[in-house]
Amino acid sequence: MWITMFQQTTDGAGPYYCMLDQTGTAEKWTNLTVPVVSPGIQGASPCNNQNWEWPLEMPKNLKCTGEYGQLKKICMLKCFNDAPNGPFGGCVAFQQVESGPDMAKKPKSFETKPKCKGFQYRLPISDAQIRFLAGDDAIGPVAKQHIRDMLKQ
Repeated sequence: MWITMFQQTTDGAGPYYCMLDQTGTAEKWTNLTVPVVSPGIQGASPCNNQNWEWPLEMPKNLKCTGEYGQLKKICMLKCFNDAPNGPFGGCVAFQQVESGPDMAKKPKSFETKPKCKGFQYRLPISDAQIRFLAGDDAIGPVAKQHIRDMLKQ
């Protein structure tokens, strides 16, 4: 399954996390591995207005058991970041299918360490701008340095 997270503002950044509920009730979550390291720390980065895309590998023993009206085999997927004023992300309900025309297709290639396509800020960046990026006045020195390093790339 391909996920697209749209980062609209600077506090909608990664890293991102995804969880799966095979009951479709949003009550029994298990963690999934996100194969992409999206730029950011504590949900903050100088990027904005950018899509981050990655494929999520479903468990080999996937068994969606949820129901919605007449639909059966429904699972719930949740992807989000760890922004202090968030988290930001969303949920997707999907139906498990056993076969179909696209089932044998290989996933398209993707970047495992994508870069920002454009920065909202330029160096030098002040502590006040970093606190604004993160949406958190308590952002620590490690996170501040990480964001400054991102701008140097």
